[in-house]
Amino acid sequence: MSVIQTGANLTAEDNRLRRAWISVAIMTVILTLAYADRSALAVAAPEVRRDFGLSAVEFGALSSAFAWPYAISLLLVGGVIDRWGERRLFALGTILFSVAQLANGIVSSLWQFFVFRVVLGVGEAPGFMAAARATKMWFKDEEQGLPTGIWNCSSSLGPALAPLLFTPLVLVLGWRGMFMTIGAVGLVFSAVWYWYYRESPVSHGSASPHDKSSGLIKNDITVRQWLSLFRHRSPLFLAIGAFFMGYLNFTLISWLPQYFELGRNISVAATGVLASLPFFAGVAGAIFGGTFADTMTERGLSRITSCKLGAAGGALLQALCIIPALLVSNLVLSVVFFSLSQFFHSVSSSNAWTTVEAVSPPSRVGSVGSIWDFGLFIGSGIGPFVTGVLYQKTGGFLVPLMMASVGVLLSAGAYWFGVKNEVEA
Repeated sequence: MSVIQTGANLTAEDNRLRRAWISVAIMTVILTLAYADRSALAVAAPEVRRDFGLSAVEFGALSSAFAWPYAISLLLVGGVIDRWGERRLFALGTILFSVAQLANGIVSSLWQFFVFRVVLGVGEAPGFMAAARATKMWFKDEEQGLPTGIWNCSSSLGPALAPLLFTPLVLVLGWRGMFMTIGAVGLVFSAVWYWYYRESPVSHGSASPHDKSSGLIKNDITVRQWLSLFRHRSPLFLAIGAFFMGYLNFTLISWLPQYFELGRNISVAATGVLASLPFFAGVAGAIFGGTFADTMTERGLSRITSCKLGAAGGALLQALCIIPALLVSNLVLSVVFFSLSQFFHSVSSSNAWTTVEAVSPPSRVGSVGSIWDFGLFIGSGIGPFVTGVLYQKTGGFLVPLMMASVGVLLSAGAYWFGVKNEVEA
């Protein structure tokens, strides 16, 4: 009798893991597309600036336009995901940002471009909180690092693929055709997600790893409970650390192609390849970062300590790599240091997300994740614009990027010294 029961349990466990990992794959594709969407404007920058007559400051403002509504939406959508679930919100967000990209292909004025960049930001807001919540729902605590690292690698994979995939599209279809093509692809994957994903493991016959008695997670967060999260130190210090990470990372996403083109006099064709290499290194860093947290937990460190060690250590090493990337005269060495910097950024980012999962009860993952992501994209909104202003004033990238790297040192301190305890349900 016990043998039969064990076999049944193994079958249910296999079903859970199979659906969980396929869901991770779909999330990774959609989030990669989302991050590629953010980089699409940087790839098309010379043509867009020429067609609309944009200065460096104006282009920096346009690049930042999606980040502010994204950041504001994060604070709202985290609690909504905790109440309504990740399946519907992730699908709706993907539809919205895909439609925005389609519309970017037909804009006829700068203000229209700004409007649809705003819509892009709103549509992309549910993505990472939905992924974090899905990971918390479908994976046990000690399993969460690797899937988190995989879907989090999209933040580097998207920018890495964007110059390689979108530059040929711009050359063949023009920048308008590029935007319309990637918007259409997004709509297809929104349908795939909604068709395949299930809100709870109990829906296909296997118990939830968090509530095996019922298989259900209560989605009962109220406005008052959501506001109470701001009284906990861990979410606040996660947001502070995220701010400086976002400042530097989205500055690189927006300006790295032009850094190579303008700062090192590299051709447009070569820039597309060079600007992608650091983000490919980031893909490896994201996956390594996820396994790092799981490995440290297996070796006896507490889950929170394991996660914040990777978050703080990765941020520290990222900052230390940016400095030589800017100062060395050899182009190859500069690309190597930029790549190492992005590798360690992704190590830090994956561990920041596993920290979110570690400090959050299942019913609060989306909300705590939204606070972290809010800090990230406040920094993302400021970074490209300030970089454009400083570049125009100083005539180079040294000052703005050095300043951004110092900020990441503050991220390391916030993660290590600020994050302490689990958030109360």
